[in-house]
Amino acid sequence: MRVEFRQGVPEGCREWLNKNVGKGNRRITSIHDSAEYDWFYRRERVYPQGYDTPTYTCYITVKDPKLAMLFVLRWSS
Repeated sequence: MRVEFRQGVPEGCREWLNKNVGKGNRRITSIHDSAEYDWFYRRERVYPQGYDTPTYTCYITVKDPKLAMLFVLRWSS
């Protein structure tokens, strides 16, 4: 499950993921699916509709569906 963070990833989120979900990529990479990682962080350039200037949006993808739901409940509000 992929979760979008338009204002940046909340403080403590990555530590929580490492403790409760497992190993994740620590920096922006092009890796989207690897058996080595349980979750992925990605930052993408987004062009909002009607604007010429890009903004950046952060995404975290958790591979396990049950842990992903727990992650969403904890960090998406």
